[in-house]
Amino acid sequence: MTAVLLVTQPSYGLLHVATDAAMYSPDQNVQAFGPKAHAIPHWPGVVTALGNTAACVLFHNSLSQEFSSFDDFVERGESILPGLMSSWVMPHDLPLVVNNLDMIVGGYSVLRGQPEVYSWTIDDHVPPGATAAEKDASAFYDAPWKLVKLPNVVMSPVPNDQVVPASYEGIDVDADPNVVIWSIRKVLEMQRHGRLPEGIGGIGGFAQLTTIDAEGVRQGVLHRWLDDQIGGPLKPPPIDWQQWHRDNPKPVSNVDTTSLSRLQRDRMLKKMKKGTLR
Repeated sequence: MTAVLLVTQPSYGLLHVATDAAMYSPDQNVQAFGPKAHAIPHWPGVVTALGNTAACVLFHNSLSQEFSSFDDFVERGESILPGLMSSWVMPHDLPLVVNNLDMIVGGYSVLRGQPEVYSWTIDDHVPPGATAAEKDASAFYDAPWKLVKLPNVVMSPVPNDQVVPASYEGIDVDADPNVVIWSIRKVLEMQRHGRLPEGIGGIGGFAQLTTIDAEGVRQGVLHRWLDDQIGGPLKPPPIDWQQWHRDNPKPVSNVDTTSLSRLQRDRMLKKMKKGTLR
């Protein structure tokens, strides 16, 4: 299972994309820990996915070469995407099986002056943990290869069973970016400890955070789960949420962000950037 959390902060011109790092073999044993979000600096943008991580790398390479900007991708993507997979050349003895894949691309739109996120599927598969009826009723799925604009906060999986134990308060996209990143860290921990479908490997390795604004892309490791090991399924121990909150106190914003102008927010954001990742 891949953990993905997307948070767009329109008032700050920011997009945050968080992913875990566990990569699984078909028998659901961890075979590697590695990045699942791949930057496209010249857009600026990022590519991630739910599903085949090898296909995500191939899409990243194709998109970064085919489209000159994020706006170019949004404008021409639907007409180009179906043909990209046919352009991938693999060794004859190494077939690439790509299915059950949800692609996600985020970036900064110069035309609209804001960060945006879009997704598409390559087939009619039903996401793990959902039913066909739920998929058909969702506003965030369409026919294969159709771009769907996503809302400001999207997460997969949704850790419903952790909401009460974790005292989850949601994510305020207008909050101080450092508070939002703290919330992202908490949600990733909720996803890691949430109930997953039977036979699906767990979430872990490390948490990667990608942040995009009009100036570019920044990536770093937000957290490492040091006990996770390659070679078997991930089974994190139960979490003590009271202890987690003591060890990870919520940042206190010294600024009433609701009263800030966009220019003031931009200036404050530039001062915060160096302290965002650790």
